[in-house]
Amino acid sequence: MLPNEETMMKKIGDKKIEYNAKIDTLHVYRYPEQKVVYGSLQLGNFIIDIDSKGMIIGLEIDNASEILGLKPEKLETINDATVTVMFQHSVVRKK
Repeated sequence: MLPNEETMMKKIGDKKIEYNAKIDTLHVYRYPEQKVVYGSLQLGNFIIDIDSKGMIIGLEIDNASEILGLKPEKLETINDATVTVMFQHSVVRKK
């Protein structure tokens, strides 16, 4: 994705966060310069990127303002994001 006036992009430590207000999509990448996306899994409005070892390296949330219950203006100023993944008897839950 190329940055433009609708896309707010921030790099924080080993994470990169992008929010595109025009399409209401939030991306959170872990180690963006070091990892290659091996595959992606789409679950509703969530797209999870994984590396060749099966580790989650990115998360895209479509309709982010609705899903997260935040106004686009708030998502444009986001400074950090944490994603917690729990595995339980073949069920993946987001927290």
